[in-house]
Amino acid sequence: MKIFIIGGGSGGHIMPAITIGEKIENISKNKILYICSRNKLDQEIFINNNKKFYPLYTGKLRRYFSWKNFLDLGFFLYGFIQSFILLLKQKPKVIFSKGGYVSLPMGLAAKILKIPLVLHESDQVMGLANRLLAKIAQKVLTGFPFENKKFHYVGNPVKKEILQAKIKNIDKDLGFEDKNKKIILILGGSQGAENLNKIIWKSFFKIKANFVVLCGKGKNIFKKLPRKNLHFSEQDSFHRNLKVFEFVNSEKMGFLLQKADLVISRAGAGTIADVAALEKPLILIPLKNSACDHQRKNAQKLASQKAALYWEEDEIAQNEKFIKMVNNLLQDAEKIKILTKNIAQFYHKNAAENIAKEILKLI
Repeated sequence: MKIFIIGGGSGGHIMPAITIGEKIENISKNKILYICSRNKLDQEIFINNNKKFYPLYTGKLRRYFSWKNFLDLGFFLYGFIQSFILLLKQKPKVIFSKGGYVSLPMGLAAKILKIPLVLHESDQVMGLANRLLAKIAQKVLTGFPFENKKFHYVGNPVKKEILQAKIKNIDKDLGFEDKNKKIILILGGSQGAENLNKIIWKSFFKIKANFVVLCGKGKNIFKKLPRKNLHFSEQDSFHRNLKVFEFVNSEKMGFLLQKADLVISRAGAGTIADVAALEKPLILIPLKNSACDHQRKNAQKLASQKAALYWEEDEIAQNEKFIKMVNNLLQDAEKIKILTKNIAQFYHKNAAENIAKEILKLI
């Protein structure tokens, strides 16, 4: 039997898709074919994880006027035909989608061919593609609670490599000169966050901590800083209390999260789930103009339950209050205890397994 899993457009769609696919393979004999966009980053992730994948033509769903909309309409129609032919040829028993624009052409083709479709929405607010496909899907699973009674709340999956970091004896160090300083991990998401990196850099010398920055491929603004040989081959630069990575795999991400005393991050659902799994204090700075404003909604949800601190990007730029807050938080054991206790509630231990079982029920 064969199952198609759709995940593309960003690591936030792809990494959970791979986690769920691996769980399906662990509990069944089904073969998995991953469907992604033709974006090079999408394909690199599947190649690096040794997964069989099929790149699909599709058009991005823009909710504003752009001449690219006319071009992408053609790509979407081509992707629909491509999906239809692939489904006829491969005859999968069920299709699972993590959302995003790459899911729409295949989801519609699946409806015509009467192939069961299962969706998973990671964020607090449903994306446009999932909203459209939810009307024809057999099941809609969610990472956050929704009021819609037809949706099934299962949480967001976390890769096993992240979880293993919690139980491993982490005895390595990052080579910081001052090992007594706390470590702040800056996460900009799978595609990096240049604005966030620039803002943090402006505050760097005023915050009493060591910094580890995951800046995203090709978005290293720190390259002009002095270089020095360090423990990880991926590291790009070094300047006193700063380490910069363009990209790390899941195992090293787990290591960095485990070493961190504080995480400052965008508000993608995948990152939130990873941080929650390792119970780390978190400051969320949502990406402005994210699709359906999902990052702000995610951040507001956690802040309302005192599971994270929430700042807008414009508020922290050269803001002395933000710098003072970070310095105080690093020394406030009681507040950190509250944050870590509350964020743990956003980790669902059996999310991947429960999603896999819901998919397999339709075979």
